[in-house]
Amino acid sequence: MDTRTQRNLARLNEDLADVHAIMTRSLQEVLGQGQKLDGMAAMSASLSAESKAYANRAADLRRQALIRKYMPIGVVVAVVLLVLWLRSFWT
Repeated sequence: MDTRTQRNLARLNEDLADVHAIMTRSLQEVLGQGQKLDGMAAMSASLSAESKAYANRAADLRRQALIRKYMPIGVVVAVVLLVLWLRSFWT
């Protein structure tokens, strides 16, 4: 073998090592992005569940607010109707 062939072979091996390093780095980046996507999917699912719980709690609070707002009026109306109904029996 002559020295030119050995140099070309050495250069080819260096290029092959560079390509191998680049491919390894690329695969690691892809795997890292996959892990980041998995993390984002988990956070999205968690946020969705928390959002549903928040919506349910908001509906409960709205219902309680309506009860607190209209319950006294309903009680007064019920008492007045009861008094009127009882007066109709006494007269």
